Amino acid sequence: MDLCFEMAREVREKEAGCLKYDPYVSAENPDEVVFIEKYNSMEDLEEHRKTPHYQCIVKEKIGAILAEKPELELYES
Repeated sequence: MDLCFEMAREVREKEAGCLKYDPYVSAENPDEVVFIEKYNSMEDLEEHRKTPHYQCIVKEKIGAILAEKPELELYES
């Protein structure tokens, strides 16, 4: 869980194109986390995935402990 909050802090501090980046922990299963993210544009989302903090925290650290591949849903307004 600490990694999720570390990632949120990094994104908020370093990514001007990210408007919202909040992790939510399931009340029923503390191992289940949902991130709600909002970006200025699809380009900002693509840039987010290239950042050093994303590569280190999400790809390497969180990716190594996931029980299954994460589900992603994209929405446009």
